[in-house]
Amino acid sequence: MAEQENNMEMVEFEFPDETEVKVTTKAREEDIEIEDDTPEQDQGRDPLPNEIVEELEKDELNEYSERVRTRMSQMKKVWHDERRAKESAAREREEAIRIAQSVYEENRRLKASLEQGEGQLIGTYKEAASRELEIAKREYKDAYDSGDTEKIIEAQERLTRAQMFLQEVNNYRPQYTSKETPLQESNNTVNTQAQRPQVPQPDYKAVTWQERNSWFGTDEEMTSLALGLHEKLVKGGVDPRSDDYYRRIDNTMRKRFPEYKWGDSQDGSANPRAKQAQVVAPATRSTAPRKVVLTKTQVNLAKKLGITPEQYARELIKENRNG
Repeated sequence: MAEQENNMEMVEFEFPDETEVKVTTKAREEDIEIEDDTPEQDQGRDPLPNEIVEELEKDELNEYSERVRTRMSQMKKVWHDERRAKESAAREREEAIRIAQSVYEENRRLKASLEQGEGQLIGTYKEAASRELEIAKREYKDAYDSGDTEKIIEAQERLTRAQMFLQEVNNYRPQYTSKETPLQESNNTVNTQAQRPQVPQPDYKAVTWQERNSWFGTDEEMTSLALGLHEKLVKGGVDPRSDDYYRRIDNTMRKRFPEYKWGDSQDGSANPRAKQAQVVAPATRSTAPRKVVLTKTQVNLAKKLGITPEQYARELIKENRNG
């Protein structure tokens, strides 16, 4: 029996709200970042132990002189004044939290009511549209069987209206829904046009040089040497857009391939690397998920309101978007 009691004492109990906060924070840690908003001068400072505080409060100051007792009594009064002010502020905060929680719950109930009412209304419209379509089909069939041209036209018009009405009802997107979207989807509006890689404009010297040197890109050996020279010159600090860069390329190519019919002048006006520069597209900039940063105060407030940090962050996003 004693051993069983010891085992029971070893079990650590966790309140449901504490367990919920831990699980939720872990599940969405990639979306929510919590930062300590405690003033830097107050961080890491522990309060006095309760026994010391109680001892100071009960001290009658009989062992001190009159002047010291007076001064310490004044300091005690300041102490209690600050305590009462803090307690008053705490009560006001608790009342504000209570009101905020009440407003939040009321909004949640209203949203649920609107969602339910909207769903019922959509269902009613769908049922009416389907019924109208069936009636229009029967009338069209009867008119067609009778051979009456005017009735056929009227039935056709009614059938068209019924089909359009049913299509509008089916295409309607509910305005009130309790389905929560992930933080990244609600916070990141990606502009696909802005994400398209910008193709660099070819340099004028590069185009001119390539037009004069038709071997570039067609003769494997000469092209490889030109690219190797490009890497060497760039690593050596030579600007690939300068005339000196092209002049060195041309001089080296003529020395290595004297048998090639160089039918142009060496004015150094091109860049053999330009073709490669046109082919290689710049790296596409990816849109990193934007984190919602919550302070410790906001996390504690969310806990008091009875909601998760993720729900608090989502409401914060809505407020910023509407504000």
